[in-house]
Amino acid sequence: MDPERSDEVLLRAFLDGDQNAFSDLMRRHEDRVFGLAYRITGNRPDALDAAQDAFIAAFRRASSFRFDSAFSTWMHRVTLNACYDLMRKRGRTTPEEHPEHEESRGSAAALDDAVALRLDVSKALASLPEDYREA
Repeated sequence: MDPERSDEVLLRAFLDGDQNAFSDLMRRHEDRVFGLAYRITGNRPDALDAAQDAFIAAFRRASSFRFDSAFSTWMHRVTLNACYDLMRKRGRTTPEEHPEHEESRGSAAALDDAVALRLDVSKALASLPEDYREA
C-alpha cells in the first residue's frame, strides 16, 4: 500500500486499470468500513457480510464517484447502504425506517450516532425479562 497516494489518486488509478490501486483502497478503509458495519448490524457475521457487500458495490460503482467529495465520505455512504440492504434482506428494521431519525439524515456522523444509540437501547431492552421488554 502506498501511503503517499491519496484515495482519489488511487481511485483514478483503479479507473485507469490498476487493480492493485483498489486493493490499496480496501486495505486503507477496511477497518473503518467494518467498524461502521458492526455498529449498524450489531454483530460480527452481519458486519463482515455488509463490509464485503460494500466493497463489492464500491468496486462495481467506482466510475460513479464524482470526485467532488472525499472518497471516505462516499465509501461511508456505500457502507451504510450495504448495511441497510442486508438488514432489510434479513427482515430487520433500519434506523431510516423510523421517523424519529428524520433529523439525523443530514449528517453521516449524526446518523452514526443515532444508529449507535438505537443499538445500545436495543441491547439494553434485550437484556430485560420478556414481560418488561413488551412494555
